[in-house]
Amino acid sequence: MKNAQKKEEEEEINKRVEERIKTEREEEMKKEEQIKKEEEEKVKEEQKTKEEEIKKEEEMKKEEEHKGTAAGAQQDDKQKKVHFEEQKNEQRDVSKDPSKSIQSPTQEQPRPQVEINTGAVPLSALAPNTELFILRTTNKIVLEGPISKRMLFFSCFWHKRYFVLTNDGMLCYFRALNGRGKGKLNLRHVNDVRRINEETSGANKYKIILRYNGYTESIRFDDERVRDHWNNKIREVRDTLNG
Repeated sequence: MKNAQKKEEEEEINKRVEERIKTEREEEMKKEEQIKKEEEEKVKEEQKTKEEEIKKEEEMKKEEEHKGTAAGAQQDDKQKKVHFEEQKNEQRDVSKDPSKSIQSPTQEQPRPQVEINTGAVPLSALAPNTELFILRTTNKIVLEGPISKRMLFFSCFWHKRYFVLTNDGMLCYFRALNGRGKGKLNLRHVNDVRRINEETSGANKYKIILRYNGYTESIRFDDERVRDHWNNKIREVRDTLNG
């Protein structure tokens, strides 16, 4: 009698253990399915983002080509409309007004320089003998300041990094001002630099796309003027290095 009761208890325990194992396995399978689903959605989102970027690049390229064609046609029209009749030219003496002067067309007009605040930190914020401090004090920095960088594994997210462009063509970023430069990109290897404007959550974002050796680097700005300033400097340094 006792043996039978003991056997029933053991069977009941084994049954509960099996049910618990089964429940745990089902929960693990659900978690795996959820993770797989999230990864698939993430891949779809990344693919969608890349397709949108490619589409915008193509649209900007077409727009630039269209502007170039329109400008060329306009220039042709101007050249066709201008006609000089040298036989009817007359030479007249014009008295000079001392209160007025006409600048020679060959003399360049001085362009007003507009200060662009890129968010560069003062030298006092840098610890001596750090990489950023040495770059600053040896006059190797062309441009610097905080920029949003696309995350490596979660490309739909962005994080702020302190970027530096050097006069020897190196573009890198610092996670901490007193740390070491990361993600160093030699502009000699960059074969394409593009500007892209996009709207995110109702706010405009201004990007620069750098293509090199089959890879793409995306950086993003909140201010269009700052983006354009970085774009111009990156192009200038790259063109100088490549002759």
